[in-house]
Amino acid sequence: MNESTAVRKVLSLQPFYGGSHKQFIDDWMGHSRHQWHQETLPERFWKWRMRHAAVEFSGRVDSMWQAGDRWDAIVATDMLNAAEFRGLLKSAARKLPLLVYFHENQFEYPSSSHEPRDFHFAFTNLTSALAADEVWFNSQFNLDSMVRHLEKLMGEWPDYQPVDAIDKLVAKSKVKYPGIGTDCLIDCKTDRIANRKTDRMHVVWAGRWEHDKNPELLLQILTHLDELGVEFELSVIGRVYRQKPEAFSLIQEKFEDRIVHWGYQESRAAYLSVLQSANLILSTADHEFFGVSVAEAIACGCVPVLPNRLAYPELIDVAKWPDRRQLLFETASEAAIIIDRIAKKKVASEWIEPLAAEFVNKFGWENRVSQLDSGIESLVGDDDTE
Repeated sequence: MNESTAVRKVLSLQPFYGGSHKQFIDDWMGHSRHQWHQETLPERFWKWRMRHAAVEFSGRVDSMWQAGDRWDAIVATDMLNAAEFRGLLKSAARKLPLLVYFHENQFEYPSSSHEPRDFHFAFTNLTSALAADEVWFNSQFNLDSMVRHLEKLMGEWPDYQPVDAIDKLVAKSKVKYPGIGTDCLIDCKTDRIANRKTDRMHVVWAGRWEHDKNPELLLQILTHLDELGVEFELSVIGRVYRQKPEAFSLIQEKFEDRIVHWGYQESRAAYLSVLQSANLILSTADHEFFGVSVAEAIACGCVPVLPNRLAYPELIDVAKWPDRRQLLFETASEAAIIIDRIAKKKVASEWIEPLAAEFVNKFGWENRVSQLDSGIESLVGDDDTE
């Protein structure tokens, strides 16, 4: 069997099996030509996961190895302390090629106002990267931000600074974008986009209802839209937690008559239905290392209006298409002006159909999976572990 069609046995370790982490690995496994076995832990207590998952998973892997299970490679995420995991393994599984996929990094992840940043978890990201055979990042921004923070922090550590760590990290790092589900792409035909109602702009905001998605900025933008007299409908969707920022209640109270959809959508179909009915996807995030929800919304025919930061300029590829900078904002008032221009068709509406097609081709799982699977084959090479 040649390398391009080789089938490998892969062990997936998911310390935080939920949200985008779950969606990514489940979709990859579902489309992959490789054979997978997966071990998971629930999506809660993220700090505890980063501390104890290595102990839990090393025990599981050793037990499975002793029982006769074998794999060609191990795939884990940045939520696993890979250095501790490898150090704790007693079986020959410790020699397997280990890939760590970074959905985010703790150097860049914003802390809440009442919680100081804990760089111990950031340093765990570093030691995990150094212990892995390869490190994949879901965006160039993710990789660059980790390197940038490491360069800044290196001089603040008291002694024995690991000055060669950055070069080692970069040497083994690759950018591997995640895919987006084809279930949101199949129905997004040109006629569906063209026939979408445009008399009243339907704005959708999709994200976790937490501080790092900056709902306060959303409230400011909506207030500016109201002041400009923009006619709009609003859907605010995403995972809702027991404790949520006050801004969501203020938005619901102030714009109650504009709201079409509110809160968590109970099914994937319901979620996609919102995206497919909207004209515009708005993000206000302070934390976004890729932007799956935005990518899916664009593929569903939504015009993106995004902060000019994080992974967003990379996501819509402004380096290749400079005109798309018109869709990026610095302030709440600037975001409102952009939306007003879109509503008045002063921003090129003909962009959206080719942009949607571009995202389908670039990020659809049918295309992404071959690159990810080939990456596993390259990682494994011709090595056999007994």
